[in-house]
Amino acid sequence: MKTLPAVLLALSVLLVTSRSSPEERVCSVDDVLALMDRAPATEFGKAPHKWSRVGQANRIARAISRAAKTTEQAADLVIYDLYESANTVSAIGDHGKSHGPWQISEDRAAPAVAHDPDKAAPIWLELADKSRSDCADLPDDEQLAEVASGSCKAGRTLARRRAALRRRILAAAMQ
Repeated sequence: MKTLPAVLLALSVLLVTSRSSPEERVCSVDDVLALMDRAPATEFGKAPHKWSRVGQANRIARAISRAAKTTEQAADLVIYDLYESANTVSAIGDHGKSHGPWQISEDRAAPAVAHDPDKAAPIWLELADKSRSDCADLPDDEQLAEVASGSCKAGRTLARRRAALRRRILAAAMQ
């Protein structure tokens, strides 16, 4: 009988430590906020901007930390959030048809879902995967054209510019 409490204690410790295990998250919330702070104020800017102090940065960073399976995914989520919504959970664009930090269109997710970073980040990652598949014939830096601007053809330049920004903030993270 004494072994049952010990087994239960061991299982509960295992459960608690497995939930908070560092292997689960590629980037911590602080890592994501640091990626934000390496991005310039505009897509054409040079100097880093304190994005971690803008809008709902902490809430969005938490969602990115939970959703991203790689540092590159986290950086893509950061770049597209910053230049689509400037860390604004309630952002509305495209004449009222796109919503949330990643400007997900209404035909992809209901506005209430798109405005919730915890729900929207995984959806954006799925859309990014679809874009990479649909635009597979394009150079790697242009394969997010569909999420950047709606089609593989229309979003090539924007996707290329944002890929360069992603590389820039990742390179700065390595220094």
